[in-house]
Amino acid sequence: DRKRSADDYRKLMLGYGYNLSKRTELYGTYARVDNQGNTSHMVSSAGLNIQGLNGPGGTGKGIELGLRHSF
Repeated sequence: DRKRSADDYRKLMLGYGYNLSKRTELYGTYARVDNQGNTSHMVSSAGLNIQGLNGPGGTGKGIELGLRHSF
């Protein structure tokens, strides 16, 4: 957070996991980034940009859903 700069941003991420069984989990996350000024932080997963048009001063959003099973 850069409160004393015009290039500030805010990031919010929420996630939840639900165990379907001892080894299987259903999960989901939601993320949002609000950029101000020339800041261009992105919502990403594993280093990949989810919201491709999130430029300086823009807002990026992303949703991730998945099923995880341990062998």
